[in-house]
Amino acid sequence: MVDDEQLLSLLAVAQYGSISAAADHLNRGQSAISERLRKLTEEVGEPLYTREVNGVSLTQAGARLIPDIERLRRVLRDIESVIKRRKTLAEGNLNIVSTSLITNYFLIPYLSRFRLEYPHINLHIKSGERYMHDVAAGDVDLFFYEGNSDIPELPGYFDSIPWQDNEIVLVTPLNHSLAQRTDLTFEEIKDYSIIWREPGSGVRNAVEKEFKKRNIILERYIEVADIESVGSLVSAALRQIEWVGGRMLWSGRALNRS
Repeated sequence: MVDDEQLLSLLAVAQYGSISAAADHLNRGQSAISERLRKLTEEVGEPLYTREVNGVSLTQAGARLIPDIERLRRVLRDIESVIKRRKTLAEGNLNIVSTSLITNYFLIPYLSRFRLEYPHINLHIKSGERYMHDVAAGDVDLFFYEGNSDIPELPGYFDSIPWQDNEIVLVTPLNHSLAQRTDLTFEEIKDYSIIWREPGSGVRNAVEKEFKKRNIILERYIEVADIESVGSLVSAALRQIEWVGGRMLWSGRALNRS
């Protein structure tokens, strides 16, 4: 089996004219270079060089290998350059999958700093809960998810590291009847329509878990698919649903028990 070290040793001998000079160039002992040449000669099946008074001289068989070995060396150098550039983040791709909440409200300043420091790295960001299950883990470098999100089973080479610790708070318009309260209970909140994310959202999962602990079933809510819509609906005071004659009507009034 021929390997690149055997071929590069023959090339060094051809360039520097002796085994000792080739060994110095390759930072190897003469015995190591001689052993490589011996194995290569066995693989080829005929002599590749002859010893002379002032060094060695390639045979016809050895000389015919040199152009291909030179091309091999150029390819290996290119590969080494690519690996070095990728290790130093001078080029490459960073593939991120994240929930939309984390992308929009937490990641942006970090991504901006990363972009400034590593301008040649391409960023591929897939934002949204659906991507947690629609992408292959092997195609992703980083997952960002909320603690209660459903995520795919990750390969063993992934580490799970806590990154942020935040509270989930109740948000109401300033003129809401609950806006000045500081001692709300889950039992009181259940009487109002709740605006929240789609099933699978980490925040929604966490809130639903707390309601279930208290055996509270929420029957009135507004479900949206992104965090911006939650804020927009709260700001627009679309926070009450009324059922009239089997039809669902939006009400812009302040929340009151019905």
